[in-house]
Amino acid sequence: MIIFLNKLTKPFKRFYPYDNSSIFAKIRTIIQCILIKVLDKYAYSKISLVSYLKKENKFKTDNQFLEKYNESKNGFEELWNSKERLTQEQIESFYSEHDKDVWRQVYLSKFSRHRKKCVLMAYNVLRDYSKDSQVKILDYGCGCGNYSNYFYKKGYKNICLADIRSSTFDFMKKTFGSKFKYISIDGTEPLSDNYDVVLMLDCLAHAYNPYNSVKHVIDHIETGGLIIMYYEKGVDNTHLARAHEQREKTMDYIKSKCKCLKDEEVYIKL
Repeated sequence: MIIFLNKLTKPFKRFYPYDNSSIFAKIRTIIQCILIKVLDKYAYSKISLVSYLKKENKFKTDNQFLEKYNESKNGFEELWNSKERLTQEQIESFYSEHDKDVWRQVYLSKFSRHRKKCVLMAYNVLRDYSKDSQVKILDYGCGCGNYSNYFYKKGYKNICLADIRSSTFDFMKKTFGSKFKYISIDGTEPLSDNYDVVLMLDCLAHAYNPYNSVKHVIDHIETGGLIIMYYEKGVDNTHLARAHEQREKTMDYIKSKCKCLKDEEVYIKL
C-alpha cells in the first residue's frame, strides 16, 4: 500500500513545500496540482498577469494576446546570440532594448501549469511561515513581479521588488505603481533594509555575479528569516555560463548560513 501511494504521489513531490512536508501540506499540494491540470488556464486566475497587458494594448480576447506573444518570440534566439553579456552594463542593455521577456513572463503566468505550481509552492511556504500581512518581503530578481503580485492579492502588503533596469522592471513599475516598493539592482550593493522573507526565484542563473548577490542579500535577512529560491542548473540561451560556474560555491555559501527545509529551495537563516 505504501509503495502504491508513493508511486501515485511521485509527480507531485517536486511541488511539496518542504522535504519533510506534513500529510496536510502534501494533500494541499496534490489538490492544487490536480486543479491546475483540470482547469488549465482558468485555474488560480489571481496568478495571471495577462489582464494587465490586455488592458494596456486594448485587447479584448486571449487570442489577441496570444498572437502578440507569438510575434514577440520571433528572433529572440538570434537576438540573444548576437549580443555579448560579459558585463553588468551589457546585461542591462540587452534586457532594456526589447520587450520579449515581458510577453514571455506574462504568458507563463496564465498558460504555464509549471509556473502556477511554482507560485503556489512559494505561497504555501510563505503562508506556513507567517500570516502577518506586514511581514517584510523582498522579491530579488523579480522579473514582472508574478510571485509578489499573487502574494499581494492574498493579503501580504509589505513587499519590495528588486531587479536590474530592464523592460520587465519598467512594465512592473508602470503596472503596479504604489502597491510595492522598488529597488534597481545596478551592480552595486543596493539593499539597506533587512527583510523577514526573501524570494530569489528563477533569477540567479541570469545574474552577472550570483555569488556576490547572494552574500549581499543574506546580509540583509533577519535571523530566522525565510529564503525561497530556485537556482537553475546548466547553460542555455538565457542562462549565463558565468552564473553556472558560480552555482556550486553560491549554494555552499547559502547552506553554511542557513538551515535547509527543502534542498536548494527553502532555507531559514541561522
